[in-house]
Amino acid sequence: MHWIERHILKVLAFNDTKRYSELKPDSVDGNLFQYHAKQLEKLGLIERNPSGYRLTSAGKVFVADLSQTKLMNARKTPRSVVMIVAKKNHKYLLFKWKRQPYRGQISLPFGRQLYGRSSLDCAEEQLLLKTGYSAELRFIGMVDSINQQDDKIVDHILINVFEAKKLNSIHNPDGLTGESIWQDPPKLAKQEVVYGLDKIIQWYEDKNRSSLLNI
Repeated sequence: MHWIERHILKVLAFNDTKRYSELKPDSVDGNLFQYHAKQLEKLGLIERNPSGYRLTSAGKVFVADLSQTKLMNARKTPRSVVMIVAKKNHKYLLFKWKRQPYRGQISLPFGRQLYGRSSLDCAEEQLLLKTGYSAELRFIGMVDSINQQDDKIVDHILINVFEAKKLNSIHNPDGLTGESIWQDPPKLAKQEVVYGLDKIIQWYEDKNRSSLLNI
């Protein structure tokens, strides 16, 4: 993003409306400023009214994800996912991935929480898509998972965990991203499972578990 566009967004982030003369830096040519202002308008981030420029609803959300430093760089945030725990006869409903970045590894069924969708709605959808089951789902807590390798963060996900009861087989999934299996996780080799699976299972088995698990 051009520095002029960052400047416009930063000023409007702290003001309801700003006139052209208040928003344009003195050192910037008027035509150049208008060009970049129009780029932000095309993106739907700002709009003009008789009082001047202001952020749109989308623009307000956009600047919330930017740092408040001079550069207004985008801040990387954890990925939000939903995860489902289902247990039957001492075995867990697991998912063996065919798709990267977890290809060949085994996890509890999980998937991305989509923008504008509730975590429960996404959990129901992910359970059905990945395993073919529907169930009564109950939110049981959150897991904050930061995966580090060689002192570098390779993944950071915030997991909304749901417990599944009264499973009902609805259909056979297409198997495109993986396949579901019933297995006892401790019997799986460490290299077979995704990061943190053992800790999540221990957390789930603990009747006094806290509402947030950090792994």
